[in-house]
Amino acid sequence: MATSISIGTSKDADLIFSQLGKELSFLQEEGIDVLLEEKQRGSFTILDCSLPKAKKPEQELILRHYVANAVSDAILQQWEHSILRKITKNHYYYLSPEEKDKVLKKAKHILEAVSLNGDSNYLQFQLSRKNKILQQVLDYLTSNDQINIDGFIRFRLHDYQEDLNRVIQQAVDEMLLEKEYQEFIMLLKYFIEIQEPKLAKVHIYLLSSGSFQLFDDKNQPVNKQFLDGCIIGLIDNEINYEDLLITALVSIAPQEIMLHLPESAEIGSTLQTLEGVFGSRLEICHGCPRCNKNHPASH
Repeated sequence: MATSISIGTSKDADLIFSQLGKELSFLQEEGIDVLLEEKQRGSFTILDCSLPKAKKPEQELILRHYVANAVSDAILQQWEHSILRKITKNHYYYLSPEEKDKVLKKAKHILEAVSLNGDSNYLQFQLSRKNKILQQVLDYLTSNDQINIDGFIRFRLHDYQEDLNRVIQQAVDEMLLEKEYQEFIMLLKYFIEIQEPKLAKVHIYLLSSGSFQLFDDKNQPVNKQFLDGCIIGLIDNEINYEDLLITALVSIAPQEIMLHLPESAEIGSTLQTLEGVFGSRLEICHGCPRCNKNHPASH
C-alpha cells in the first residue's frame, strides 16, 4: 500500500514546495522514489508527498522525518515573522508604527543572535527552537497523514508561541530602554546649553581601574567642589564612575573636553554617552605623553 502525507497551507505554497523538493531529493539519491504533487482546495494549497510503491516501514519513517523537517523549516522561515508581527499588533497596540518596526527588527536580531561570550540562554534558544518544532511535527505525523500548517501552529505549537512572546517582550524592553536613554541624553544636552561654563576646557583621564581624573587646561586638578556636589546627588543610588563622570561634566559644562584614552582603559559605554551629550565639544586623544603616564599631573 502506498504511503502519502499531505501538507495544507494558506500561503507561500511555492516556497514550501521547493523546500519539500530539496528534502525529498535526498531520499531519491538513496534510491527511494517519492512523488510530490500540488493541488488547490479553495484558498488552501495541498502538497502531497507519496511513496508510489509499497515500501519497508523504515522508509515510511524516513519520509515522515524529511517532511517534518521541511514543515519545520517553513514555519521558522515563512510563518515566524507573521507570528511576531501579530503578537506585537495584539499586545503592544499602543506603540507607534515606527516603534513596532523597531521591536520586530530587535526580535529578529535576538532570534538570529550568535552567542560570542558564552551566553547560554541565547545559545540554548538557538539550538532548541528548530528541534522543538521538529519534534512536535514528527509526533503529529506519527499518527496523522495530513497536516494543516496554519492550524498546527495555532493549536499545537503553544510553547513555541510562548517563546516568541518572550522574545517580543525582550525586544520591547530593549526598545523602551533605548528610548529612555535618548530622552536622558536630550535632557543633559539641554542642561549643558542653558548654563554658563565653569571651565573653558577639561581633560579627562580614564584609568585602568575604571575611575577617572579631571584636569583643567593648566594641568591642575579640577576643583574638588565640582565633584562633591555630584557625589551627594548620587549617594542614594549605586554609584558608578560613568554616572559620576557625566554628572561632573554636566555640572562644569566646559566649552571643550579632551578625552585621553590610554590603551589599558576600559571605555565601555562612556564614550557613546559623552559623544551624545557633548557632541562637537568632545575631542578624543588617542595617544600623547600625558596618556602614557600613571599620574597626568606629574608633568
